[in-house]
Amino acid sequence: MVASFAPLFTWTTGVGEFGMVLLAGERDGKPYSDAYVSRYVGAKRAAFAVLNLSPDSAYDSFDHWRYRVTGWRPTGDTPAQQKYPVAGCGHLHVPDTGAVRSVLPTDDDGRTLCLPCGDDRARAAMSALKPGERMNAYLATGDDARGLVTTGHGGLLGFATRFTSAPMATPTGGTYTRHYYQVRDLAGQPWAAFGAGAGMALTLMRLKDKSAA
Repeated sequence: MVASFAPLFTWTTGVGEFGMVLLAGERDGKPYSDAYVSRYVGAKRAAFAVLNLSPDSAYDSFDHWRYRVTGWRPTGDTPAQQKYPVAGCGHLHVPDTGAVRSVLPTDDDGRTLCLPCGDDRARAAMSALKPGERMNAYLATGDDARGLVTTGHGGLLGFATRFTSAPMATPTGGTYTRHYYQVRDLAGQPWAAFGAGAGMALTLMRLKDKSAA
C-alpha cells in the first residue's frame, strides 16, 4: 500500500523535459521508494524510467541518477553534492559504476569535463562531420543485431540496426564476425557503421541525408 505521494516536478536539459512522481511505502514488509520518470515527446508525456531509490539500490540519490542519465546539472552545493569533484567545465562529476564512466573526458586543451558536457561535446563533433567523414563510437547495449550507439562514456548518440555480417580474418590467423549497421543519430541523420557486435567499438561514416537532397 502506498504511504506517500509526492507532487510531480519537472526539469529540462539539452535532451528534453522530464518529470518525476515519487511513490513510497512498504512492500513485502520492507520500505520502498520508487521514482516514476516521464519525458515529453512532442506534446505528449511518455514513460521514461522507473527507478528504485530504496536504501539498497545502486544510486546514491535521485539527483545522482538524473544527473547521469538526463544531463541535469545541480545549481546548489548541498552536503550530498560536496563529495563529488568539480570538473574543469565547472560542473560536478558524478561517476557511474564501472571504470569507464569514472574517468573524466577532456576537451582539446586537456580541460576535464563532467560526463554530460563530455557527451554534449561528442554529439556536437558528430553533427559537424560531413558525408564521407568517420568517427568512433560504441554499440553499448542490445544484441549483435541492434542496439544503442554511445560515446565512450555512455552518452547516447543514436540507434543501430544490423543489415549484414561477414567473417573476417585477424593478423594472427584467427577469425571474427564483422557486423554492418544502419545508424540514425539523434537528429535523424543517416550513418553507415561496422564493428564486432554488442559491447564493442563501432566505426561510423556519415552518409548524405537523402531527405535533404
